[in-house]
Amino acid sequence: MGAVGHISEEDGPSVLDFATGLAGVAYSLKGSTWSRRKRSRILAAAGLIVLLLALAVIILSIGTYTSVDRPPEPVVEMQTIQTAIDAMMSDGNLYRITPSKAASNSWSDHPIGAYLRDPSTRYYYCWDATGAITGHFDSATPC
Repeated sequence: MGAVGHISEEDGPSVLDFATGLAGVAYSLKGSTWSRRKRSRILAAAGLIVLLLALAVIILSIGTYTSVDRPPEPVVEMQTIQTAIDAMMSDGNLYRITPSKAASNSWSDHPIGAYLRDPSTRYYYCWDATGAITGHFDSATPC
């Protein structure tokens, strides 16, 4: 055995020999076919990940632009009927109208029908003498 602090050939390979060996292996793999394949696979995988992340961002941003907060169908229909009543009263210069006695969804025989595209609605409505809708029902009901 050698003296303390001195590494001789008898003690076996040194750390420097090990590091030099690793560097040599790494250098020899740098130009090898295996290394190129591995690098191309890693680059392809990284490119795919970037592409998927970009698509996720695009899809989420499109979703926020296209998803408009729309009121539910019954609310939209009720607003349409209220607008028709208001238009009828405005055109006729009316301040009061006959209140409904029963909820209605058929407008073809009613003056309000002239202000609607469809002669009937899915829901039934009641209104008061001022033209304000007072009821919104799923079936015909007395007001």
